[in-house]
Amino acid sequence: MPVNNLYLTRTKERNYIMRIISLLSLIAFAASSANALQPQISETEIIFSDAGSNSIVVSVSGPQGFIKKYEFSGSYASIHANEINNGQTGSYNFNALSVTKVGEEYAEGTDGRSSGIRNIVESDSATGHFALNNGVFVITAEAE
Repeated sequence: MPVNNLYLTRTKERNYIMRIISLLSLIAFAASSANALQPQISETEIIFSDAGSNSIVVSVSGPQGFIKKYEFSGSYASIHANEINNGQTGSYNFNALSVTKVGEEYAEGTDGRSSGIRNIVESDSATGHFALNNGVFVITAEAE
């Protein structure tokens, strides 16, 4: 067998094995992940948690063109009311995204991209709105 064909065969075998491992990791994670990204609001802070996630990013928009992105490592994020637009009274919207690494796979380079190990991730998102009044979250029946 020529050396080039032997290399291609081993590369294909490696890709196949990596895909099987990645798929099994994904199935195991999906079976064990019952938690979703859950926002909770108190008078002083908004909390996002997603068990097992590697990071959470929360984007908030509000009055007078306020837009800010908050980035957190791990599965827990907490933003205090006074950190949001200096607690300015008004209505705000949020979009939260959690990312969890569930495996890795070997990917062949195509279209100018290099070959290598790539992360397989799972994400979850939550969107919603809240109001601030003089630096305090307004708690409504909908938010509870």
